[in-house]
Amino acid sequence: MLRAPSSNALWVFVPSCQSKGFDRIEEGVHTRPAALTNREKLACMTLSAARPEAKQNPRHSNGYYVGLAFMGLFYIASGINHFRSPQTYLPVMPQYIPSPLLMIYISGAAEILGGIGVLVPNGFAFPRTRAFAGWGLVALLIAVSPVHINMCLHPENFPQIPLWAIWLRLPLQLPLIAWAWYYTRP
Repeated sequence: MLRAPSSNALWVFVPSCQSKGFDRIEEGVHTRPAALTNREKLACMTLSAARPEAKQNPRHSNGYYVGLAFMGLFYIASGINHFRSPQTYLPVMPQYIPSPLLMIYISGAAEILGGIGVLVPNGFAFPRTRAFAGWGLVALLIAVSPVHINMCLHPENFPQIPLWAIWLRLPLQLPLIAWAWYYTRP
C-alpha cells in the first residue's frame, strides 16, 4: 500500500499506473497488487494533482497584489532611469568593475525584466513566472551590493550625498531582498 505524505495529495494516474492495478483511492491511499519498477513507482507517485476540493490557486489578499504592483512598477521605473540618466549611476560604480556604463545598462534591463516579470500572471510565460522574476530581483539586489559597499568605504567621493543616506542604502537592501523573496512563494 502506498501513502501520500499529506491528506491533501493524490497520486496522479498515468497509463502505466492504471495498467499495473492502481484501482482504489481513498484519502491518498492506493492499493498496488502488481509489483512496479522504480521508474513506474516514481511515475505513479507524482504529487502534482490535488484533491478537487482543495484550492489550486490560493487567493491572496488585496495587499499582496498592491505590494506586487508597487514593486513591479518601482523596478520598471528604476530600470528605465538607468537608460535615461546613466550619468547619475556612473560616479557610484566601483573602479574595479569593468565597463561601468555597460553594467549600468545591464542592471537597468534586469530591473525592467524583473518588474515586468512580477506583474505577469503565473502560467503566462512559465508555470511560476512571478517566482522566477522574484528570484531574479533577489539575485540582482545581491549583485549590486558592491556599489553600496563602495559608497560606504569611500564617502568622500560623494560629497553631494549625506553620510547618513550613504550608510542607509546598504542595510536597505535587506528589506528589498525580503520583499522580492516574498513574491517567490506561491
